[in-house]
Amino acid sequence: MLQKEQATNEAKIIKINAGGVMQPKKRKYRELDSRLQRLKDSLRRCEMDVVAYADAASHLIHFE
Repeated sequence: MLQKEQATNEAKIIKINAGGVMQPKKRKYRELDSRLQRLKDSLRRCEMDVVAYADAASHLIHFE
């Protein structure tokens, strides 16, 4: 299973290096990335402490 995953990732890297276009992320993951980025920015600006950041991030990330 890991070998198959590694082969897939290596094929993607070769494709990108050859000038290919990456497949866009699903909307769900783009929105999650955006929310996590806003949380990180708030942490960097000292608008929240580490515990509040960890709590908010744990609410965003849930595995279905």
